Amino acid sequence: FAYAVGLVARNPEWLDTSDTSVVVLGAGAEMGPAYSLLRWGGRVVAIDLPNPQLWQRLVAWTRESGGSLEVPVPVEAPTSMDDKELAATAGTDLIRKTPEVLDLLRAVEGPMVLGNYLYADGGLHVRVSLAADALAVGLADRSDEVMLAYLATPTDAFAVPWSDVE
Repeated sequence: FAYAVGLVARNPEWLDTSDTSVVVLGAGAEMGPAYSLLRWGGRVVAIDLPNPQLWQRLVAWTRESGGSLEVPVPVEAPTSMDDKELAATAGTDLIRKTPEVLDLLRAVEGPMVLGNYLYADGGLHVRVSLAADALAVGLADRSDEVMLAYLATPTDAFAVPWSDVE
């Protein structure tokens, strides 16, 4: 395993995701892939809560990388902003704005990975997980272009038939 990881590290061109948009739900997550994808030149569609510090960090990472970053901003936001204004404006509440986020994702062209790196405490985690699942279902008609990715933790729960568990 260590050899394989080293081999990939020595061949960064293998990690080129520039032909695929990677939607990072929970873009500011410490264990999420946003930074690595940007560093590798990836196309990241970042979804996270409005939090200027988080967005400042993501925008700065993007400026230092070969990647590109798409962020949700309110419709009424100016079409031209500097990085500080963008960070103050970016973000959305996935639970409250699930249909709007789905519309945003439906507009993304080409192959897409919908990556779930979300976390919230208590019952809020269930709600945000359901919102992410609703996005996956809403994109199901693009099944030949959409791949799903999850960062599983011991706290995750998936409602599946017992035969799937077995």
